[in-house]
Amino acid sequence: MKAIRRFIIGIEVLFAICMLTLFVKLDQLDKSLQNRKTHMRFNDKEFLTKNRIVKPQPVEPLTILLPVTLGDFPRVRILDTSLNKFFNFEKVREFIFLVQDHEWDTISERVKDLKIAKKVKLNVVKESVVVPEFAGNPDYMGWIKQQIIKLCSYRIIKTEFYMLFDSDIIATKPCGVADLIH
Repeated sequence: MKAIRRFIIGIEVLFAICMLTLFVKLDQLDKSLQNRKTHMRFNDKEFLTKNRIVKPQPVEPLTILLPVTLGDFPRVRILDTSLNKFFNFEKVREFIFLVQDHEWDTISERVKDLKIAKKVKLNVVKESVVVPEFAGNPDYMGWIKQQIIKLCSYRIIKTEFYMLFDSDIIATKPCGVADLIH
């Protein structure tokens, strides 16, 4: 148990350092772009970069991951309705629900009733598949556990890229993968 706690504390520290570095780099990039004005939107399909028009590269199919618990499921139904109405699943290969081991049976049944099941392949994966060290610890560490699972979810991804969703987001206008990744 102490080894797991030390591991998690190490991950927390690493995560905090990475996030701080990312924020510093993004802030520097933002200031750099504001000073140079080299990137600006030309139209919906092209960008003007350093005096030449660049068309975005085609987006490869990706996987969407959604960590979810039974308590999140009312919000998942709202997310499902909004994605069904507004999201283009053309470039989504798979939509994976990451669930606690003891909730797998119930959530697997509920996922079958979602509207997006007709548009994209849905898969329900136990957290212990992503992070075997968490097997048998259903509520261990809450938010920290979820962050570790998100960081380790690359282990189950079959596509080159993946995107993490949370159950508290909704789509409010038409969009797709190409709108989210340039």
